[in-house]
Amino acid sequence: MDFQVENKGPAAVGVWTENGHAWVKPGASVPLALSDEQAKRASKTLSVKPVEAGDHEPAQDLAKLSVNALKELAAKEEIDLGDATKKLDIIAAIELAREEAGKE
Repeated sequence: MDFQVENKGPAAVGVWTENGHAWVKPGASVPLALSDEQAKRASKTLSVKPVEAGDHEPAQDLAKLSVNALKELAAKEEIDLGDATKKLDIIAAIELAREEAGKE
């Protein structure tokens, strides 16, 4: 299930996801695929809320996400990143895919 995970604390927090591990930076709010058990564990230190189908992170907040969180977001939205491995390239690929899909 997809959850919106927000870190209101002063330090980055690691979260185990259905696809591996992601870091949530202080002040960041990221969409992550979590099992119910993973969401329960994450909610001990982070704000964790279920995400409605079709909801996604606004484009202006993509820069706050880590590369791993961006890759997970792209996978969740079924966006092909092609050869993109650098943060700015991944952000550009996500934004382009969203524009082409009419999500933005």
